Amino acid sequence: MRAMTRYYDELSSEMTHLYSRLHAILQLSFPELEKLFSKRSALFLNVVQLYSHPDHVLVCSKTVIRNRLKANTRKNLSLARAEEKGIALIEAAKEAYPAISKDDIRCEQVRDYAKRIADLKEKRDQLVQKMVKLSTHIFTYNYEIASATSQFSGKI
Repeated sequence: MRAMTRYYDELSSEMTHLYSRLHAILQLSFPELEKLFSKRSALFLNVVQLYSHPDHVLVCSKTVIRNRLKANTRKNLSLARAEEKGIALIEAAKEAYPAISKDDIRCEQVRDYAKRIADLKEKRDQLVQKMVKLSTHIFTYNYEIASATSQFSGKI
């Protein structure tokens, strides 16, 4: 359990560093994204992977953006909600004034950071499930020992 806890802390620390790097580059490429979405959400990470620069948004239609948001989000996102987010994304892209071009390597770098964060989040969630399962097993085991001990001591 201690090793799992240390690993959880390592994953969390690595995610924090990656979020800091992602934020720094996003300020140059498409800072409006952080205002549109919760920065720690899976949807935000998916949008950053799809649209790391406003020019990537502006070449797509509202329908294409909606369908890509719907297809690339693990949680159930309704078509209406996806369209609403797509419209907001298009408006933000129109207002954006990026400091780097869409072909800059940092756009690829920010997509990579978003993917790595999403992967680490998934791994951390799996680790939490393992920890819960293990702690339940330990609790049950300790309860059975305590019950057996109290029953044994009562018969003497």
